[in-house]
Amino acid sequence: MGFGAILASGDNNELLSQDLMDCVTEVRVEQFLDEPTRFAIRFQEDFEDGEPRIMQSPELQCEQIITVAVEHNSGLVCLARGPITERKSSLTLGGPGSWYEIDGTDRRIEMSRVCYQACCEGRASDAASQILSLYGF
Repeated sequence: MGFGAILASGDNNELLSQDLMDCVTEVRVEQFLDEPTRFAIRFQEDFEDGEPRIMQSPELQCEQIITVAVEHNSGLVCLARGPITERKSSLTLGGPGSWYEIDGTDRRIEMSRVCYQACCEGRASDAASQILSLYGF
């Protein structure tokens, strides 16, 4: 756990390794009423055998699903869950001061990629369930 954030990767929400969590320097979540939630996680980059270690982690590659959660009232609250859409980095000679950042948005971005049309009858919750199931949620 870094900064009180719980970070997981993949469809099965596997917690990031302690090695990766020890390198977290910043977690940002930006929530809006009319836009997808955005998140960013910055890691202190380290080099192993001359190669960046964090940047090459399979759980931090584009399109990988990331979950950002926090503990609240003896439970977990998910602040953001969605694919990594952008990666940024700054590498310095020798390593100190280097960083790697992943940015992403919640899964609404996946819904904007494919459009489904359907007629729904009944309760609004049934219609919402039907729409979400079309996207595999």
